Amino acid sequence: MPDGEPNSQSTFEKIFKAYFGLLERPVKFVRENVVEPARLNKENHYYHRRYRRIPGVDECEIGDEICFYEVNKQFKRDKMVDGEVLNILRQRKVECGVYYGEDKKKYCEKEFKDYEEAAANFFQKYGDLGAGGNVIDAYMKQKHRLIWERRHGPVGSGMKATE
Repeated sequence: MPDGEPNSQSTFEKIFKAYFGLLERPVKFVRENVVEPARLNKENHYYHRRYRRIPGVDECEIGDEICFYEVNKQFKRDKMVDGEVLNILRQRKVECGVYYGEDKKKYCEKEFKDYEEAAANFFQKYGDLGAGGNVIDAYMKQKHRLIWERRHGPVGSGMKATE
């Protein structure tokens, strides 16, 4: 628009705006008057599904297949989330090592430590379960580890001397 001219529009621009105004106005009206007031929680928008946490497998009644199914699904979701966290930490460790090259021991100590700790925790919880491992197997593994620690001390520290 040249200097000094008032805000003038060509005939084509006026037709163009009128045509798209016919399309935009009803959509805008429905969004502002129907969709947005219908939202229950306007300030929190999550783009992933949030599942409610359910009690552990130790609180299920014997023979309650529905409870076992729900607990097992939660266990599988938790395993997938923990696996993705481990992948992210592994990627951070690798990227830091590539970035710093020879000085990675100096600058990437935190990333290496975080990854090793997360990997140890992941293996402690899910290791040796196999692909078909379920929540009962994990619960029994935890129980056996606790019994071992009560009798012999922390796993990996060697057995106590017999008295």
